[in-house]
Amino acid sequence: CALSYVLDIPEFNGIYSSKMCVQANCPAIHRENCSFSNEKNTPAPELIKDAIAKMGIYRDAFIDTENRKIIIDGSISHAQAIYLTQRLNYPIMGNTGIDSENEWGGPVIGRQDLHLPFNTEIDYEL
Repeated sequence: CALSYVLDIPEFNGIYSSKMCVQANCPAIHRENCSFSNEKNTPAPELIKDAIAKMGIYRDAFIDTENRKIIIDGSISHAQAIYLTQRLNYPIMGNTGIDSENEWGGPVIGRQDLHLPFNTEIDYEL
């Protein structure tokens, strides 16, 4: 979002209207820019089918316009979700979730943030 704001272009990573977007302290004029661009640019079914095929996914997918997400039958990897979200400029999920070994994924993959203790929380023995 910050990059799209600085470049004065609509958000291009499928973040618009997500929890992160809603909670962001974004200027109203930029939010309008993203709204106008994103709400009228739902990817065509053929584009979705081609993009998921390039990732080796040959399962059904549908657009959930109410929640502004593309849902793929089954699970997808974190890497596939990132690529497809950026390629289609639309949030994407597997209907059974996102498989990720990326512990830093946190809310992106529906997981709680990873808590790393501060030095004061660790009992060091020297």
